Amino acid sequence: DDAACVHAYLADLASSAYRRPASDDELAALQGLYDTLRADYEFAYAFGGAVRAVLLSPGFLYRTELGDRVRDGRTELTDHEIASLLAFAITDRGPDAALLEAAAEGRLRDADERERQARRLMEGSAPMWQRFFWEWLHMATLESQGAEIDLDPALVAQMEEEYRTFVANVVVERRGTLRELFSDPTTWARPELAAHYGASHPGEGLAEIALDPAQRGGLLTQGAWLVSHGKRGRANVVRRGMGVFVDAMCNDIAPPPDLDLEAELDRLAGPDATVRDIVEARGRDGVCGNCHRVADPIGLAFESYASSGAWQVEYAHDGAPVESAIELEGLGEFDSAPALSAALADDLRFQHCFVRRLTHFMVGRDVGGPTDLTWTHEAHAAFLESGTSFEELLVALVRHPAFIERSKE
Repeated sequence: DDAACVHAYLADLASSAYRRPASDDELAALQGLYDTLRADYEFAYAFGGAVRAVLLSPGFLYRTELGDRVRDGRTELTDHEIASLLAFAITDRGPDAALLEAAAEGRLRDADERERQARRLMEGSAPMWQRFFWEWLHMATLESQGAEIDLDPALVAQMEEEYRTFVANVVVERRGTLRELFSDPTTWARPELAAHYGASHPGEGLAEIALDPAQRGGLLTQGAWLVSHGKRGRANVVRRGMGVFVDAMCNDIAPPPDLDLEAELDRLAGPDATVRDIVEARGRDGVCGNCHRVADPIGLAFESYASSGAWQVEYAHDGAPVESAIELEGLGEFDSAPALSAALADDLRFQHCFVRRLTHFMVGRDVGGPTDLTWTHEAHAAFLESGTSFEELLVALVRHPAFIERSKE
């Protein structure tokens, strides 16, 4: 209960919480609050009130991107704003001591320094990548869809664990590529999930396992994505096909209003049609075919997986054989989902959608303006040149002037 000690602590706390040096006015307000409370209350209450004031302040709760250098209708972020942007964009947490030191020394407006910091922060970037792919590929429905099909909650939890471990290993530990993430048949699973996949497991706990490359390879053939986009009945083709066509390839579509889907399917293919019959009939239709002609074949390639994510060669409800061979406009013919998944990772449309979505995710705003489109196209070019390295894409994004500039118009 020493005023000088408390004031020094609050100054340190405020600067740490605000991720920048606290201003003289901010410090005076905090110290004044403590002194006022201490005059009428005991130490613990007065001290707690000042700490609460810091934690409830806009400086702690929000990040600013106001900048301080305006030219040609754009402003350049301050060094401390850049430090916060780099930290949250790459690690999903606030800036560490090294970033704050670089900001205090005015080094973060330099592209070489931002690259150096990005490469350093890559080591702790797993939470960001895990959250990004979870959101981009719409896997938040994993738990609810698992419950809908009566999948064991423990197995669902293992699927999410597999996803997070796989992403962290490929992207961060191995500094891998987009193609590896969507084609590697190696994964990490517990014995129950390995058995669900029909794979062998070395013993107990979470372990690296090899999956049959003819059956599985990469994120889109793992349980987390398959169950998230699975459903009872025959809707998996649409859910999984649109999951790739809309989410992963940046195609915005909307079904006609007041469309009776069941009646439309009966009209197009009849009540006794097979899954492939329905896919082909929708593709031929003048209205439905505009979207389903591409999306449905993608979904059909994933019919070798039941709603539970387990491998299937025939449908459980009627014993009919699964037909998953497809031809996709612009990509070619595929006889399995792993082959299609690898081809998608090499597809320029898929790659550019990924780059745009990642940029949007990192900076928290739409990247549709001319300056931003130039930024993402240049980042995509560097991404391709690197062999689709995640680290090199990250570097290309943070080095570009658009990363630290914002429109003032």
